[in-house]
Amino acid sequence: MKSSLRFWSSTTFLLGCMFSHAALADLGEMVEKLQSSLVSITALNGGEPFASGSGFVVNDRGIIATNYHVIEGSDGLSIKIANGETYLNVTVLAADQRRDLALLKIPAVGLNALTFAPVDSASVGDSIYAFGNPLGLEGTLSSGIVSAKRIWDGVQILQISAPISSGSSGGPVVNTAGQVIGVSTAGMDDGQNLNFAMPAKHVQAMLETGAEPVPIARFAAQNWAGAEQAARNGYEDISAWVVEQAADMDFDLELILPELQGLTYPEQEVIFLMAVQVEEAALNGFSWIDVVNVGTVSADGLLELAAPLEAGQYAAFAVCDSDCTDIDLAVFDESGELLGSDEEDDSFPIVEFSLKKPQSILASMKEYSCEIAPCHHLVSILVRDQSIQQSERKKFYGPQGRREGGSR
Repeated sequence: MKSSLRFWSSTTFLLGCMFSHAALADLGEMVEKLQSSLVSITALNGGEPFASGSGFVVNDRGIIATNYHVIEGSDGLSIKIANGETYLNVTVLAADQRRDLALLKIPAVGLNALTFAPVDSASVGDSIYAFGNPLGLEGTLSSGIVSAKRIWDGVQILQISAPISSGSSGGPVVNTAGQVIGVSTAGMDDGQNLNFAMPAKHVQAMLETGAEPVPIARFAAQNWAGAEQAARNGYEDISAWVVEQAADMDFDLELILPELQGLTYPEQEVIFLMAVQVEEAALNGFSWIDVVNVGTVSADGLLELAAPLEAGQYAAFAVCDSDCTDIDLAVFDESGELLGSDEEDDSFPIVEFSLKKPQSILASMKEYSCEIAPCHHLVSILVRDQSIQQSERKKFYGPQGRREGGSR
């Protein structure tokens, strides 16, 4: 019996050593692969460096993923790839400030690109590795686990225990197979091992948009200037998109500023667009009814609003945030009969309808295009002022007269 136990003990030890050496070999191969795809990004302003971060190759023709905050405020970028070559001709392919992500492009081919893990495959407790350039120390590997999955301001984020220091932002977070599950985003200075990564699925979604690359200098002029102007106007906590749209539309943002405070950027965007609709509606003889539903769509892509209404003439409308480009709207009476629909390929559906008797209606919005999920939407109701003569009535139009509304 003792000799048998010694045999099994020795066998277990030898097998453990074999598996340990195999794991180390696999880890070494993974690190080599990560190193070949990692890039160092230096943000320039007036030709002078002022910040640095990490990024990684996601396409062998020079497409690089990083954090939005790594490039924010710059008017130029310097990107150094694994072989030491440096590129200054950098364009922005896509950017998502809310999710702190950016896709950059350099004029290079034959780069080593990382692969993505299956969408949402990372689970709490999974072992992970973070790779980056903390404090300028290029090619630093740290390990940890997925500690939690959280929702911050309507955006899913991965909490990880792998350390992320200044300079690591924008680097890849990978599973044990070396597949990307996220992008290193932030660490909490006052918390031990409290670090965060943006899920890789959002990078994949950005890659599919097919957007044209924009030179970094032009991108900076279009984005940072608006944010700086917002700060100067006292709108630091308001979406730069809202501030810029309000300026373009000559809309007085002060009118709705109290309603925007404390909301997420997507919520601010739909509230702002609702206010624009209501202002336009007043010019066309409509008044807003304080009945509204704000949120994200259900699993079947719908956001619905049920409202009891008196007899009269109405207009239901829907809006969506800046990530959304196509929504439709249909209105049904209490018996389920269709009162009208708007199926135009746009993001401002409006349906005019009449009720001959008091009843409850259902306004049902359907999402067809959301570039980066989840998109936020709003559905609400307007009522026609009955004191306006028929000859004075106009067709109802959306913001800036973008298109005609009404039943279709």
